[in-house]
Amino acid sequence: MKHTYRISSLAGLILIIFSTGLFSYDLQDLKRAVSKDRNLKGANLQNADLIKGDFYYADLTGADLSGAVMNNANFRGASLKGANLDKAILYSADLYKADLTGAKLTDINLSNARLYNVNFTGVNLSNADLSGADLYHALLIGANLIGADFIGANLNGADLTDSDLSDSDLYRVDFSGTILVRVKFLRADLSDADMSRSNLSGADLSNTKLFNTRFYRANLTNTKIHNADLLGAVLIQAKLISADFSGSDLYNADFGAGELQNIKFIGSNLNNTNMRGATLYKADLSKANMYKTDLKNANLYRANFQQAKINLVDFSGANLSRADFRGATITDSDFTGADLRRAIMNDSMRETLKTQNIKNYEHIIWERQKAQ
Repeated sequence: MKHTYRISSLAGLILIIFSTGLFSYDLQDLKRAVSKDRNLKGANLQNADLIKGDFYYADLTGADLSGAVMNNANFRGASLKGANLDKAILYSADLYKADLTGAKLTDINLSNARLYNVNFTGVNLSNADLSGADLYHALLIGANLIGADFIGANLNGADLTDSDLSDSDLYRVDFSGTILVRVKFLRADLSDADMSRSNLSGADLSNTKLFNTRFYRANLTNTKIHNADLLGAVLIQAKLISADFSGSDLYNADFGAGELQNIKFIGSNLNNTNMRGATLYKADLSKANMYKTDLKNANLYRANFQQAKINLVDFSGANLSRADFRGATITDSDFTGADLRRAIMNDSMRETLKTQNIKNYEHIIWERQKAQ
């Protein structure tokens, strides 16, 4: 009888707890979850303790898991379509190949979670904690990732087309080989991130921190990078056709051997920037600050240097045919072996260039500088 009494008392206690609303999940749904029932469609597991729970290939479509604690839980292959996981905690959980299409994930904690091949298409992950998470080949197409924390996360090979990562912390994130077409990175911190071989065409990285960020062989065609900090950024062999870096700080950045046709550096800081051997066909460098910029052997055909400040710049061996230097201030710069055919140059440079063994000196178009 004593044992029976304890059971009935426990049942009564559970009844009292649920009747007073101390817990918000459904008891029967919780029992089904604990018993490894694979059909949990629409289950109410709000605020439930499901640490180390086993939901391997379970159907949790439309389930309410908001606020639930599911650290180290197994959701491999599970369907969480349309599920509510707002403020849920899934630290170190395994969601390999899980489908979270249309799920609610605001303020979710997925730090150190295994998210290989997870489908997050169109989901709201704003302010989510994804620090240290492994998102290898994950689908995040059109996802809202505003304010998310990705510090130390791996996004290698993931697809984030049309997603929004504005105001996110992406310090040291591995984006190598990632699809980032038309992604918004406004005001994000991408310092020390690796974006090598990634596709950033049409992306917006304005007002971002890109200190020492690596863009080796990345595609940044038509990318907007206004007023960004790219101190020490590496863009070697990057494809930057029609990219816009206007107003950005590119001190000590490396564009070696890159494709920079139609690129814009209007008003940018290019001090100590390396563009040796780069293709800058029709590049716009007007009003740029250029101190010790390396443009040796670069192709600057039809480049615009109007009103730029050019000091100790290396133009040796560069193709400057039809380049426009009107209004530029040029001091102590090296044009040895450069081709200036039909280039427009300030008349004040006439004698200086005569002594530098340039090509097609006789075809330079001399422009008289207007009196100040």
